[in-house]
Formats: sequence, structure tokens, C-alpha cells
Amino acid sequence: MKKIFTLVELLIVIAIISILAALLLPALKQARDTAESIVCVGQQKQCILAEIDYSNDYNGVIQVVDGSQSYNNCFWQLMAFSLGYLNGSMDVVICPSWAPERYTDGNSCLQTYGLRSGGDSVPSYCNPVGNFSPYAEWYNISRIRNPSDFLLLADSIYTDLGNSAVHRMKQNWRLTICGSVYFARPERIHLRHTAGRANAAFYDGHAESCSEERLKESFIKELPSTATIYAVEKNGVTIKQINP
Repeated sequence: MKKIFTLVELLIVIAIISILAALLLPALKQARDTAESIVCVGQQKQCILAEIDYSNDYNGVIQVVDGSQSYNNCFWQLMAFSLGYLNGSMDVVICPSWAPERYTDGNSCLQTYGLRSGGDSVPSYCNPVGNFSPYAEWYNISRIRNPSDFLLLADSIYTDLGNSAVHRMKQNWRLTICGSVYFARPERIHLRHTAGRANAAFYDGHAESCSEERLKESFIKELPSTATIYAVEKNGVTIKQINP
């Protein structure tokens, strides 16, 4: 004769499943986040090696944007693909842990890892140049004194909440490090990974998962002591100073 479960027994089974799910889901999420962070570091290493190869071919210059080119070819990552320094899927320039997560359309060319901008985000001895007609931004990284500590590319986010939702709170192709006059520019390092860390790639060609302390350590070796360094917390909204 078939055993028929009573309502009480069914409720007990459901309760047990719910408890197990509550215990396992955080662990599964953490495992997924860790896996995505590892993928992200690997992708950043590919990107930074491509940029270093580019600079070696152009007398040490890193070109963040070149407004003399067409829109579809003027940003650092598009130049890297068009010139053959990067190959394969465009997803390699986008962190899998934050929107847009994959390269999907024309807007995705602006929603990628951030390449360090010029201005007060790089030392003056790198001869940073920024023009507005045509729009162009570059600097010379061959002058860098501490290659293993000079952050060139990192997880980034566009924080201008008043701007179009197309780019707001998404990854951003350019990365502004410091405050002062450049604080008005809303592209910042994003502490999006586990334990409030950001992945970053450096001029010597390595990429790593960075704590706030590691980020601060890398910046203070190259920038003036008066520089104010900012990052954005995981929520994508809160901007914090990391060198108090």
C-alpha cells in the first residue's frame, strides 16, 4: 500500500530544504564571485600586455583615446583590437562581475575596464597630454620608476547619477585616480569583488586582486603626497577616499 505524506510531513520536508538552501546559497555565490574574479584577473593581464606591446611600438606612449579616429576606433580597447594587439572575443575587456558583464552593443565600447587617464592621475614626468579638439589623451609610461607598482588598468565604474542610464553605474573605459580638479570626472576604481577588493593590472605586466591598502600603496609611490585618491564601494554609488 502506498504511503501518503501528511501535510505536516510535507511542511517539514519543505522547511528542511529551505534551511539547506539558505546555508548553501551564500557559499555558492561566494564560489561564483571568486571564479569570476579569477577570470577578471586573467582578462586584465591580457589587456595590459596588449597595452604594453602598443607602447613599445609607439615610443613608450599609452593612448587612452584618440579623437582623430572614428568613434568605432578611438578608445584604447578598440585601438588594441583594430591594430591586432588584442584578438578574439571583445568580452576580454569587460569584467564578468558587473554590468554590462559582456560586450553586447555599441555602448559596450565605453563600458569596459578603465585605462588610467592622464592629468593629475599620472606623474608629471610622464608628460601627460590632453586635447579637446580633437579629443585625445596620452602619456609616456617608459618613464615610470616603479613598474610593478604603477597601476595602468583596473575595475572601473561611471558614477554620475545625473547622466543617462545608458552608462550610469556601469563599467567605464577611462579611470581617474585623484581628486582636485579631476574629481568632477566620474570614472573611478570600483571595489566590486569579494571583501571590497578591486582587480588591477600594472606596468610590469602582472594583474592582481587588490585591497584598499594595496591600491593606496601603489599610488603614493608615484603621485604627490598632496594627491587625494578615491574609489567606489561595491554598491556602485558611495565614493570614498582611500588615503586618509
